[in-house]
Amino acid sequence: MSRNVLGEVIYTILFITLFSGTLMAINVTKDITIEEAYQKARSFRNKDSDSILFYTNIVITNSEKTNRPEYQAKALIFESQTNLKIGNIQKALIDSEKALFLINKYNLISQKKECLSVIGAVYQSGGYYDKALNYYFKAKNINVDSVNKYYYEADLDFYIGSLYIDLNKIEEGREYLKNSAAISLNHGNEKGAFKSLMLLSDTYNNIDSVFRYMGKCEEILNNNEGLSYEKVVFGNNKALISKALGNYTNSRKLYLDAIHICKENHFMDYLMSLYNNYAYLLMAVNDYDSAEVMLENALYLSKRKELLDEKANIFDSYSDLYLKKRNYKKAYLYKDSSDRVLKIVEKNKQIQQSLFLSTIFETVKKEKEILKQKDKNFTLWVYLLIAILILILLTIFLLYFGQKLQLNKARVISLKKDKKLDVANALIIGQDRERKRLAMDLHDGLGASLGTLRLTFDSELKNNGSYHELTNLIDEIMQSVRDMSHRMMPTRLDKIGLIPSLNNLAVSLTNTGKFTVHFKTNINKRLPDNLELNLYYLVYELVNNAIRHSNGNTIFVELIDHDVLISLSVTDNGTEFKSDEFSDGMGLKNVKARVEYLDGELNVDANGQETIFMVEIPIKR
Repeated sequence: MSRNVLGEVIYTILFITLFSGTLMAINVTKDITIEEAYQKARSFRNKDSDSILFYTNIVITNSEKTNRPEYQAKALIFESQTNLKIGNIQKALIDSEKALFLINKYNLISQKKECLSVIGAVYQSGGYYDKALNYYFKAKNINVDSVNKYYYEADLDFYIGSLYIDLNKIEEGREYLKNSAAISLNHGNEKGAFKSLMLLSDTYNNIDSVFRYMGKCEEILNNNEGLSYEKVVFGNNKALISKALGNYTNSRKLYLDAIHICKENHFMDYLMSLYNNYAYLLMAVNDYDSAEVMLENALYLSKRKELLDEKANIFDSYSDLYLKKRNYKKAYLYKDSSDRVLKIVEKNKQIQQSLFLSTIFETVKKEKEILKQKDKNFTLWVYLLIAILILILLTIFLLYFGQKLQLNKARVISLKKDKKLDVANALIIGQDRERKRLAMDLHDGLGASLGTLRLTFDSELKNNGSYHELTNLIDEIMQSVRDMSHRMMPTRLDKIGLIPSLNNLAVSLTNTGKFTVHFKTNINKRLPDNLELNLYYLVYELVNNAIRHSNGNTIFVELIDHDVLISLSVTDNGTEFKSDEFSDGMGLKNVKARVEYLDGELNVDANGQETIFMVEIPIKR
C-alpha cells in the first residue's frame, strides 16, 4: 500500500510539471501569435498529444480568422498526424481532407506532397491499402522545390515500405525502406534514416541481419546527441533482443537508460511501454517485487492518460506476474480485467471504424457532387469534341503517311541492329581465334623455349653456384606461362564444362597471391557450348579488369541460373573505380560486345566501397 501512495505522489509531481505549461498557456492564448502557437505544438511532439492538439487548434482558429491559409493547412496536417498516432483515424481523415482543400484552393504546392502522404497513412491505418497506395504515388508524382524536398521523398518511401510490409510483401517493403534510409542519410536527415533502419531491422528473422541494421541505427545515435526519442526506441528494441538472447544484465541497463531519458524528456506515452517491458525482464530474473512496482507505475500512467489499450496490456502483464508467483486467483482476476477492458477497446475501435467509413462515404458523396456539377457543362464539351473530332480526322490522314515513314525507319533500324550483331559475332569469333592462337604460342612457343633453356641449365650450369636459384626462377616462369595459357583458352572447357573451368580459374588466380577469388554458382549441368564459351570469357575479362584497375584484394564471382535468364555478378572490394566514369578500355569493350551478342544487359555499380559488374543473359529452354 505504501508503494502505491509513493507512486501516486511521484507521478502527480511529474504530471504537474508536464502540464503546467499547458495550464499557463490557457491564460495567454489571446496574446500568443500563430507562429508561436505552431512552434509550441511542434515542441510537444512525442511528448504529449493533448498539448499538441491544444496548440494546433489555436493555430487553426486564428489562421482562419486572419486569413492565413498556409498556417491553417500546416496545423491541420500536424493535427491529422497526431490524431492518427492516438488512433482517432476519423478525425485524422477530416483534418487531412480539410488541409488538402485549402492547399488546392490557395495553390499551396509546397504542402501538397506532405498532405497526400498523410492522407495515404490514414487510409493505410484504416486498412484501405489500395487507396493508401494511390495517395502515396500521387504524392511521389509531385515535384516540390523546397528545402524539405528530400525529407518528403524519404517519408514517402518509408510509408510505402511500411505498407508493403503490412501486406506481407517483405522484399518490396525492404527496397523502399532502404531507399528511404539512403535519401535521408545523403541529405542529413538522420532522424528519418533511423526510422527506416529500425523498421528494416524488424523485417528480419536472421539475428545477423537484425544486428546489422541495429548497428547502423546505433551509429546514427552516437553521432547525434539530440535524438532523445530515437534513443528510447532503440534502447527498448535492443533490450527486448538482449532479453530474448538471455543477456539479462545488458537488457536491464538498456531499459534503465531508456526510462531515464523518457523521464528527463517527458516521453510519458512511451514510458508506459518501457515500464511494462522492463517488468517482464524482472519477472524473468524472479525479481517479482520490482516487477510489480514497474507495473504499478505503468498502470498509473495509463489511468492518467486514459489509454485503455495500454491499460489492458498492463492488466495482462499483472496476470502473467501473478501466475509466476503462483497466486492463481489474482492472475485470473487481472486476466478477466484485461479481457473486459479489451472488449471496451474493441468496441471503441469499431466505433472509430464506423466513423471512419462514414467520413469516407461523405468524401465520396462530395466527389460525386463535384462530378455532377461538371456534367452541367457536358453540352459545351460535346460541341468542342465534335470540332476536335474533325481535326482528328484531318490529322489521321497525315498520320497515315507519317506512320508509313516510321515503319520504314523501323525497318532500317532493325537492319542496322542485325548488321551490328553480325559485326559483334564476327568480332567475338575473331577474338576467340586470336586468343586461342596466342594461348598456343605461349604454351608451345615460349613454353617450349623455356623448357629448352631449362635443359641447357641442367646440362651446362649444374655445378654453378646460382643453378638452383636460376632453375627455380625458370620453373616459376614456365608455370606462369602455362597458367596464363590455360586461363586464356582452357583446353578442357569442352570436356569438363564451364563450372569446373571457372573453379580452376578461381584457384589459379588465387594461387598468384595477389587476389583471392571466390566463385559461387547453382548450375550443376552443362550449358550450350557457345554459351559456356562466352560466359567463361565474360568472367575472364571482368576478373582481369578488377585485377588491373582495382586496388582491392578480393573478388567474388557469382553465376546463378534463374530458369529464364542467367545472372553473372563480379564484385571486388576496390575503391578507385566509379560507375559514372565507365572505362572504354579494350577489356570492357569486349565485355559489352559479348553481352550485346548474347542479347543481354550489363550494369555497373561503384559506391566507393566496392565495384559490382552485373550481367543478365536471357536463355531459351
